[in-house]
Amino acid sequence: MNITPSNPNRPAAGQASEAGAPPKPEPPAAPAPKGPGGPTGGVELSSGAQAFLRLRNRLDHLPANAHEDRVASLQAAVEAGTHRVSSEQIATAMLRDTATKSLLGLDQRT
Repeated sequence: MNITPSNPNRPAAGQASEAGAPPKPEPPAAPAPKGPGGPTGGVELSSGAQAFLRLRNRLDHLPANAHEDRVASLQAAVEAGTHRVSSEQIATAMLRDTATKSLLGLDQRT
C-alpha cells in the first residue's frame, strides 16, 4: 500500500517547512463520527452473541461464595471417591438451567 500526501509541496510531519524553521504542528484530527453504538457507528450482535453476553452477565454477578457449602461437600465426596452422577442426572440438570435452554433454543418450544 502506497500512501502519498495530498500536497506534495508540504513537508512531512515533524520536518521543517523552511530551512531552520521549527516544524508546524499538525492540526487536530477530526472527531470520530458518532452513531448509535459509539464512535464506530454501531455494531449488531447475532442472537447467539447476545445470549452469550446475557449468560456472561449472569455469571459475572454471582456472589463469590455462591454455593460454598455445596461445593465443599461435593469436593469431599469426589476426593473420597463416593460421588457418583449418572448421565441422566447431568442432562436433567443442564436442561433445567434457563441459560442453557435459551442457548440451545429449547426455551422456544412448547
